[in-house]
Amino acid sequence: MTSKLLIGLFALGLVAPATAPAMAAPTAASPAPVRSGRQIAETVCAECHQITANAPAPPPGHAGPSFRTIADAPSTSRRSLLQFMAHTEWNRHTEPMTMPLLLLLPQERRGLADYILSQRSATAH
Repeated sequence: MTSKLLIGLFALGLVAPATAPAMAAPTAASPAPVRSGRQIAETVCAECHQITANAPAPPPGHAGPSFRTIADAPSTSRRSLLQFMAHTEWNRHTEPMTMPLLLLLPQERRGLADYILSQRSATAH
């Protein structure tokens, strides 16, 4: 992630330093975390991921899996998403995956995970 983008996201309150205090965990059934997760997805993730079934697909070369594909994977759980977001970043050993380090607060990661899981198709699992 470029420093200009990171500074912009920080200024918008979409990312925060890793030292920021954690807030109480939202419940998965609550629509508020899903809404906040969608806002993060639209701002941070949509450049590389199709974040809804009706959203345009990212351009070739920038495309990560769609959120529905991620949500429908048998191994996907809230816990696995949170682990991935907290510990995954691009480096030369993960090419061609170019997932940036997401500098999100814990409650933002939970909201994004809840949003991704909300994209699960009705027939999955």
